[in-house]
Amino acid sequence: MSKLTPDEKEAVLRKVYEKGSKNEQDVYLHGFMDCRQVARRRPDGEDRKKNKEVTFSYYIRNNNLERQPVCKTAFLSLHSISNSRLQRLNKLLVTQMSPRDLRGTHNNRPHILKPEIITKIQQHIESFPYKISHYSSKEVHYLDSALNVKIMYNLFGKLHPNLKNIVKYEFYLKFFKENFALKFGRPQVDVCTQCEKLGTKLKDQNLNDNAKRVAAAELMIHKRRANKFYSKLKEITALCHERNDVGGIVFDYIQNMPLPVIPVQEMFYLRQLWLYGFEVHDLKKDTGHFYTYHEGQAAKGPNEVCTFISDYVQRFRSFTYSQNRNNTVVRYLLALAASKRFSKIHQYFPVRGHSFLPCDRDFGSLKRVIRKYDRIYVPEDYENMILSCRKLKPFTTTTICYTDIIQYKNWWPNHYKKTYQSSDERKAKFAISNYRQFIYDSSTPGYVIASDYIGGVVTRNFKLIKRKAAPILPTAPAYSKMLPINVKKIEHLKKVIQYMTGEILEFFYHITSLETTNMEAED
Repeated sequence: MSKLTPDEKEAVLRKVYEKGSKNEQDVYLHGFMDCRQVARRRPDGEDRKKNKEVTFSYYIRNNNLERQPVCKTAFLSLHSISNSRLQRLNKLLVTQMSPRDLRGTHNNRPHILKPEIITKIQQHIESFPYKISHYSSKEVHYLDSALNVKIMYNLFGKLHPNLKNIVKYEFYLKFFKENFALKFGRPQVDVCTQCEKLGTKLKDQNLNDNAKRVAAAELMIHKRRANKFYSKLKEITALCHERNDVGGIVFDYIQNMPLPVIPVQEMFYLRQLWLYGFEVHDLKKDTGHFYTYHEGQAAKGPNEVCTFISDYVQRFRSFTYSQNRNNTVVRYLLALAASKRFSKIHQYFPVRGHSFLPCDRDFGSLKRVIRKYDRIYVPEDYENMILSCRKLKPFTTTTICYTDIIQYKNWWPNHYKKTYQSSDERKAKFAISNYRQFIYDSSTPGYVIASDYIGGVVTRNFKLIKRKAAPILPTAPAYSKMLPINVKKIEHLKKVIQYMTGEILEFFYHITSLETTNMEAED
């Protein structure tokens, strides 16, 4: 193999400097540096700095490949290095040590923890159970409300005591924020009574192991039955998207909305007018339609629910699935199936305490908008918020008057029985609270097929109709005038009229002129 010429050797060394590692670069730079003892010393004086022990020379190669001395500033500029790096090379040159890159080799820096320690931190955070929010437009994961990152870090220290001094809290917090989109939930509300009762048994230290095993088995079965509702909900939603002849709706009331909302301290002690909001969520279209009215227009009862369902069915022509445990609604659905409007109607009821529906997510979107307003005076203010709270598939609204509500509650006893004994061996009586699933078939008008659980194998057939002829749906109004409002509430509303003007003032003058009663409106 032929020897390299000086030019070729210089080219190789230059390539190493440009593309090599830091150690290779430092070795290259050392080749153009010299260190020697100081030849001449000056006498020390009080005002003179300490004399140098050594001096350094710097070189580059000229066109003839000869070493040519340059100043320190030129050497730094030509090689694009910092003064601190040159100072380090000078110290190594004095001690005659080869350059060695020590970056990232220290054990006292938290960001260079070993991969196995990082894995333990990740596994520890993932070990905490989380819940999924049902009241928001997007899926949010929540850790227990009693937790925070500091508590989690302390638990990590107890689990891995040998790592407590290695993994600092600051690093644990940074790792949690950068790698996990988890929030800490609020205290639970509307907890399932069965889950709470069985959970208490499992925590009872005085309960024997056999009883705890029984409670654990009951809790597992209870949760499986509750999850069947959500599985069925997903199944029906997929079926709605696949077939044109199938539709589905879910409906529910939103929490009562107060009027007026004014940021004055006096409002904390005054009663307010309730505005009711009933939503029908279409599973096929993923849209929601709200029916809004205040407590002077109508109540929150079966007449209102059936009226809104009937209006939605006629308006949007999509209906196979519902959720409302009410005798009047059951008879309305029987009549709807008997009229051949639909070939078959399925009705499902979730387990109490596990009834998180698409309506709840819609309500969550609306409540986030409502919280941004500190002044709300009339129902139109809430209706505008409903129309604007979702941009992709905006909600629609219908303002209800007392003349719109149809009398269903007094209609059905003339056509249907309140109870009926089944024809099977158990001779069960029809009680709406005992079943989770109803089927209404147009081929067997007046009959309802009931099941104890969603998807249950055992079913019972109840004949609820009194006559063979299919009943005609009612058209008579439920109210002949506006409903009276609690007298104390009217007195309190009169106190806040001083904060209103224009059309707002006219609305509350009208409300305070209505008939009064000592009965409280439904919360």
